Amino acid sequence: MKLEFHHINFVSDDVDRLHDFYTRVLGLDDVPIQSFPRADATNSSGFDGKIKFASDGQMQMHLATKDQTVSS
Repeated sequence: MKLEFHHINFVSDDVDRLHDFYTRVLGLDDVPIQSFPRADATNSSGFDGKIKFASDGQMQMHLATKDQTVSS
């Protein structure tokens, strides 16, 4: 059986810098935030931190602000 990933989540204190690394240095494509609509965060659900996305065309990198109070 071949294991394949749809996406991998990474968290950082500097999402822009992480996104720059994946897109500029590694050459992954930017995926516009509009491709991932999300509901407003509430006290009991959701996440309102900064998020950016990159992809190699098959696997996506989900890059988000580190927030230890949010479970994944």
